[in-house]
Amino acid sequence: MTITYRDLLNKLKKLNEDQLNSDITILNNDEYYKATLVFTDKEIDILDEGHPVIASFDTSVPIRGLFVDKN
Repeated sequence: MTITYRDLLNKLKKLNEDQLNSDITILNNDEYYKATLVFTDKEIDILDEGHPVIASFDTSVPIRGLFVDKN
């Protein structure tokens, strides 16, 4: 199942304060990973420049085509 960021926003609006203060977590193959929100800094492969990406990786290591929102 896939959802849009608008769908995600609508689901987030239903969370309580404790849930909203939780770290973003990704479940992959029965393993849980903390995640962050990054954006493409240029058009890459199938993503337009500025496309948001929820990712789980070490953000201190630059990944070509992605940047971390510092705000």
